[in-house]
Amino acid sequence: MSDTTLLSSWLSPEKGDEVLLFLHPNVSRRKFRKLCLAAASQLSNRSEKVIAFSFTSRVLAAAAFVGALAAGKIPALFPGKRTNLIRMRDCFDLIFTDHDSDIEKQLLWQTSSPSATDINEIKLSAENEFLLFTSGSTGKPKAVFKTLGQMDKEARITSQLFGNLCRDYAFASSTDFCHLYALTFSFWLPIALNNPIWGESIFVCDLLSKIHLPINFISSPTFIRNFDPSVIGHDVRFLLSAGGPLFSKDRQKGLYLCPYGIHEIYGSTETGIIASRRHSDSSIETPWQTVSGVRIEHTDTCSTLISPLLSEGTFELEDRLDMVSPNSFLLKGRKDKIVKIGEKRFSLIEIKKAVEAATGKEAQIFPVYKNNRLFIGAIIKNEIPVTGEDIKRWRSLLLNKVEPLVIPRLWRNVTEFPMTAQGKLDTACLLELFDE
Repeated sequence: MSDTTLLSSWLSPEKGDEVLLFLHPNVSRRKFRKLCLAAASQLSNRSEKVIAFSFTSRVLAAAAFVGALAAGKIPALFPGKRTNLIRMRDCFDLIFTDHDSDIEKQLLWQTSSPSATDINEIKLSAENEFLLFTSGSTGKPKAVFKTLGQMDKEARITSQLFGNLCRDYAFASSTDFCHLYALTFSFWLPIALNNPIWGESIFVCDLLSKIHLPINFISSPTFIRNFDPSVIGHDVRFLLSAGGPLFSKDRQKGLYLCPYGIHEIYGSTETGIIASRRHSDSSIETPWQTVSGVRIEHTDTCSTLISPLLSEGTFELEDRLDMVSPNSFLLKGRKDKIVKIGEKRFSLIEIKKAVEAATGKEAQIFPVYKNNRLFIGAIIKNEIPVTGEDIKRWRSLLLNKVEPLVIPRLWRNVTEFPMTAQGKLDTACLLELFDE
């Protein structure tokens, strides 16, 4: 096993044992290496292979991740609440945690230092892999394996893309460590740049005022959308967002948070980073630019990704793209039956069932972008025009069937659904109804 990964280099004693890798709490390279070795030693004698994590400490979560890799295990990352672990308990062999819980198959973190008989060296290779889960195009969890080699490649691309902007500042994050986006940009990118990492997760905007130094802030549309401009005392020099589109009002909030501009990432768990864009004016919809080494082959029916970050072959994108140039595009919504609103995924099929039950009519449901915002649109098949009273009654009935976020805001009706020459639903024709 070759000791050539960015993680191995980052933890090397040759880089300076007393250099702080984490701030708040302050954790030196020496101390963090000891934490990683303690985790590796705890796990090395276990027979279980796939290890999930549940840590209240971001630093311990990082050490457990590295330690599991060093022990020859496969870390399995489940972002979000404890209920995700319960729901997915058949997908891992053991949960490693720093707090007692009622989840079966758990191993509590031990704070004691490793003994002489335990693992005393962190050896990693580009082939070491870990496991993530994404809902993908089905809304159901899908296993995705990533290797350290893939993460290192992405770190080189992102450090080339953002290095000059980020190099002088510590990294802080509002995102879950177990999410690939957080792992890529609040762990691997600072590793590649040799920047310190803020050890506390910034789940609410008030926590930003505790950081009395300039930072790179890895965040999300939800955090930015809920940011209170009256919060003072923070100094965000670089702001990155991913996980959903930033609309005009979100971008306005983001520019309060970071007046130097907002950077967005487009990609997925399967593909890694695909494109980025920067906003300096909240009113302008900036096109996405593909990152170095990434190409998109676009036709009227599909957009195919060619990327060095793919484990093999190509990848057909699930979004509809409007190509501005060979290397830039605008997003026009998803092609499949899953829509993402407020960082939650919803099934258009389930929304359609609920609308048809509430209206008693056949319906088609679409995600619709209007005025830089995403809405759910419903088209009802009805012989007579739909009235405002009809819509009010239907929306009231839907309150007990679906989340308020996905109750259709835009309603249209047709006497017949248009069909293509091939006998398929003419979705392009139906979508034009929302342009009116």
